[in-house]
Amino acid sequence: MDKEDLLKRAKDPKYISGIYNYCDRWCERCQFTSRCLNCTLVEEQFGGLKENDELNEAFWQRFSEMLQDTLAMVKEMAKEKGIDIDSIDPENNYNNEATIKQKTLPDLIYFTSKNYAKSVDDWFSSNEYLFYEKEDEINRIHLISSQNNVV
Repeated sequence: MDKEDLLKRAKDPKYISGIYNYCDRWCERCQFTSRCLNCTLVEEQFGGLKENDELNEAFWQRFSEMLQDTLAMVKEMAKEKGIDIDSIDPENNYNNEATIKQKTLPDLIYFTSKNYAKSVDDWFSSNEYLFYEKEDEINRIHLISSQNNVV
């Protein structure tokens, strides 16, 4: 789908602007699928593919094309605003105070969210044993309760 067609469809009053921002991808339960451009586009792009899994090459090919189109549109919109996305260094060092004061709010939000994601990942990695302990506990309870039900 080309950009002009997508922008034209996005302006169609039949679609609720920005509804996809609240999407939980549970379309079969949503009352607004007929008013959701995202739902319509997904159905058009992937509706004929019965198995949307890693084994379905057609699904992944269409998905890749959709992501490439999205990235091209984001770059074009950024360029219109005078932003060169390719020149942004996501690994920039934001840790010193002078650098932080020079950064924009989106830079700080990016940095903070990336640090948060890393700390959560680190926590899960270092506390993996807790999940195994809980699994063992649940299995023991299940075993005991199933033995009690046999008697």
